[in-house]
Amino acid sequence: MNNAFEYLLIKDPHFMFGFRNNIRRSGWEKAIHDKITQIITYALEHNIKNIVFTGDVFEKSYKKDWSFSQLQQNRTALERFKKSDLTVYSNMGNHDYFSGHESIEGTAFGEMRDLGLINYIGSGMPPVIFDIHDKKIGLFGIDYHQNKDIIFDELTRVSQYPNVDYKICTTHSNITDKNVMLTDFTYEQLSVFNIDIINCGHWHLAPTGGSVQCLNNTHFLNPWNLTRVMREYHVKLDEHKPAFIHTTITLNNNQFETSCNEIELKVLPFSEAFNSDVIDLLQELGKDGFKFFEEVTLDQDEDLNKDESLLISLAKSYDISERSIKLAKELLL
Repeated sequence: MNNAFEYLLIKDPHFMFGFRNNIRRSGWEKAIHDKITQIITYALEHNIKNIVFTGDVFEKSYKKDWSFSQLQQNRTALERFKKSDLTVYSNMGNHDYFSGHESIEGTAFGEMRDLGLINYIGSGMPPVIFDIHDKKIGLFGIDYHQNKDIIFDELTRVSQYPNVDYKICTTHSNITDKNVMLTDFTYEQLSVFNIDIINCGHWHLAPTGGSVQCLNNTHFLNPWNLTRVMREYHVKLDEHKPAFIHTTITLNNNQFETSCNEIELKVLPFSEAFNSDVIDLLQELGKDGFKFFEEVTLDQDEDLNKDESLLISLAKSYDISERSIKLAKELLL
């Protein structure tokens, strides 16, 4: 029997294979596949069998956006782990829900669960148990919830769960080492629960104290997310360093020891990966401008594109300036 349990923590993959992407340069899908290759290669070299996602496995959260082709392409990405004899565990993030409904049913995430490509560890689910001699390690998960009281109830459930000697809980909330932009919970608030490791998802920035921190015997694992997502208009993407964490829990003299190592993922330089002009525009527009970029296709008839009424209509529909619409046309056509 093993003396250790190991897993690789991958924060918020945001897979979006097959979807139109105006903000990235060509080859962006290969770049994400290259990261998957690096993760799988590392796991095989270190004889690791368990991969843990923190939710937001997928980027697109509306059923109307998905076609059969896109479902298949994202399925192929997840099949790469299974074909390498790796088991993927994940809770649900807000982007895994469809149309904001907090349910697994009828979603791309649920489809992948049914296919055996994701082992669901979300809210209310019993833990996955791993045995080390006569000790039990429990892997729990808490889904994204708008109602933060639900998250506290779930954390209480995990902390009080019986007959588990070491508890790992994967979350999808804005958990930070101190109060900063978008914070839902701080490490101090969550360290009062009897949980040995909290895997943090949803928040895409890097904690000031580093991606691995320990407070009151609780380890908080909080790396950069796997995919640099352009909705993060407040993030300088050239500073975003995607990483995963290799976690090892070892039993020595009947005591658990925890080791966490951050492994940076190889990424293209920002200038090679993204259209910097589009990024500048998005940062100028702010969050409200993303709806325009995600939903509008500016590939209409050339004469129509010259029609000033089109600009006026788009600006009114998306509540952004005509100037921004004109600049977007220049960049995206």
